[in-house]
Amino acid sequence: MREVTWYKGYIAADIAFQWLEILIFFVWIKKLAAGKFLTALVCLTVPFYYLAYPIHSFYFSFTYWGLGVLLLIYILLLLQRERERMERRSIVLAQLMLACFSLCVCYMLFAPVAFVCVWLELMWGGEKKRRFSAKCKETHFVFLLPCALGIYFCYFDFFFGQGTSILGSIQNEGGIYSNLFGNFILLMPMAGYGWIRGIRKKQPQAVCFTGFLVFAACMLLGALYGRISEYYFYKNYYPLWAFSWYFFFCGISILYKKNRELAAANLGCCLLCGILVFSGIDGRFVSSMDERNGVDRHYSEAFELYAWNRIYRSWGAVRSVKRAACVV
Repeated sequence: MREVTWYKGYIAADIAFQWLEILIFFVWIKKLAAGKFLTALVCLTVPFYYLAYPIHSFYFSFTYWGLGVLLLIYILLLLQRERERMERRSIVLAQLMLACFSLCVCYMLFAPVAFVCVWLELMWGGEKKRRFSAKCKETHFVFLLPCALGIYFCYFDFFFGQGTSILGSIQNEGGIYSNLFGNFILLMPMAGYGWIRGIRKKQPQAVCFTGFLVFAACMLLGALYGRISEYYFYKNYYPLWAFSWYFFFCGISILYKKNRELAAANLGCCLLCGILVFSGIDGRFVSSMDERNGVDRHYSEAFELYAWNRIYRSWGAVRSVKRAACVV
């Protein structure tokens, strides 16, 4: 009974973290909304974000992926608060230290890029008048505990304790959803626009997104040459999904202020495709065409993960697993 009780606690905590991830993503993009229309668009954006990679990780109990993205967004919110001087600097630095350590022990794959982003922001972002020596002291304060304890727990205790290495571990294959770019097709134009504008303003979100893109490109090369497994390569898509929706909304909000007709046209195309897919019209035509022509064609490539999650949900696998803990 004790093991069942712990399992129930795990499921309850996992569900609570799902709500927390939704809330923190809402807060993250809500800062970009100005006016009733964009605020309403935030409420429409959050479900589309959550019903793909976040709920997929929940279905397959990859809790650490969702927590890693949650902590990453929290770190970026702290950097934004530090830049805007919304709290005392010492409090924000202490929160950054704890958040970096939590990310490192939660999921170490996301930690290197996040650490570089925090370091760049503390050293060259924000207030320009601060002395270089003061910035170095603050950076050492933020990274001393996360790096020391992270290296001990993650590398010495985990890798060396099991007799493995980092390079050996990232070659291990595993089960993971894989789609190279299909789910990002509709987000790419506006997300790219918002990302470029963020780079010009030296926003920490844009710097971190750039870091994850470079990291994913390096891992792609490693996967092509057999040095890195596809399993670890596709794990980068979970933070990339959050960044893509953030900069998609960022691009829409910027374009809405400059050219509302063009912004409405972009949103209209995305909504039309979504309506055709989620209403079942797309699937009905695909299935009928397949039966007549004997070929397998997939028209809703941009919504494949949503369909994947819906099919898995219809099997009842998730509900049976969750209810098993409650029944026992």
